[in-house]
Amino acid sequence: MIDQIDSFYIADGHHRIGSTALNAKRHKKKKNKRHNGTELYNFVYSFIVSNQSIKIHDYNRLLHDLNGISNEDFLKQLDQYFLIHEKGETPYYPSQKFHISMYMDGKFYSLHVKHDLRSKEMSLDNLDHHLLDKYIFKNILKIEDPDSSEQISYVKGTSNINGINILKEKVDSGEGKVGFGIYPVSFNDMIKISDLKLSMPPKCTFIEPKLITALLMYDMKP
Repeated sequence: MIDQIDSFYIADGHHRIGSTALNAKRHKKKKNKRHNGTELYNFVYSFIVSNQSIKIHDYNRLLHDLNGISNEDFLKQLDQYFLIHEKGETPYYPSQKFHISMYMDGKFYSLHVKHDLRSKEMSLDNLDHHLLDKYIFKNILKIEDPDSSEQISYVKGTSNINGINILKEKVDSGEGKVGFGIYPVSFNDMIKISDLKLSMPPKCTFIEPKLITALLMYDMKP
């Protein structure tokens, strides 16, 4: 059965797989011709599931400040890239791709990415997380590296309004200035980005199931 599958995709744990591959390469070079492929360092614990068996939840953003920009000016600058619809106090969960939920100063907004900014071909510009980084964090707020910025925190979503309410609570408590709720990345988009050999934006997929395990000890020495 497995031999008939053309490709496998690492949905979670790519850093661990990458470091394991580097370790195996180092040991292979050290052993040279004595390497036969059956050594323990060539293997890694894996859990294989079909695309019908995994769930990709939203991974949202909490912005801690506006870099000195007023709320009013921030909304005006957002108008360059988004169609803005005020939702009032009613929590808003983004209804589809290219729709982003924003909560600021006690109000929810729907931010619709303008059509001329959406890529017609598959690229990172088809991912809401990348568009948020590109147009809001970098262009408007001048955050050069959103991935490592202390101005941004990442909040796991729930694929429903409950995750949005978590963002609201964090903003209302003063923990953050603005909350952004992002529609979950689809499995197909994740595959297409991988096939293009592009890297997904950090913290954009919260994937289940998560395996419950105890401490595993694995001897990776040659």
